[in-house]
Amino acid sequence: MGKKVVKKRQKKLVEKVDGLGPKDLKNIRTALRNVWQYSHPRKLCIARATREDGFAVCEKCKTTVPKVYADHITACGKVDGGFIERMWCSSL
Repeated sequence: MGKKVVKKRQKKLVEKVDGLGPKDLKNIRTALRNVWQYSHPRKLCIARATREDGFAVCEKCKTTVPKVYADHITACGKVDGGFIERMWCSSL
């Protein structure tokens, strides 16, 4: 019974990288996405897509949609050295 506890503890230590485990990386990613939600580049992107009548036009397929969602064409991916650069990329 004592061996199982040791194995579980070792497994948790193996999952952590530089002191950050999967849960920590998920929390960091969520916090950065929340900041991006209120960022100036995102607001500019939504304003550019929204027409005077309140509807928006999708930049990718050019269809009219009632509500616009700003997201990245290329996924931001994992939290690593280039995550922030991919998150706050140019909208043009």
